[in-house]
Amino acid sequence: MITSDHGDAFNEHGFINHGQALYRELLHVPLLVYIPNLPPREVDGAVTPLDIVPTMADLAGIDVSDLTFEGE
Repeated sequence: MITSDHGDAFNEHGFINHGQALYRELLHVPLLVYIPNLPPREVDGAVTPLDIVPTMADLAGIDVSDLTFEGE
């Protein structure tokens, strides 16, 4: 799995840093997950970093039924 944080502005739109606008390069957070033996696909719709732990536990076959997560 590879992920990152949101981006920062480097004067592309007239300002520096973040928190001042909603441009894609400031909002987009990449998330790449390699799962052996499954074809690549893109997930449509909104997701959240809250989904990472429960998803990875499910893929790894880890029983987390005794835990509570905000994500799916």
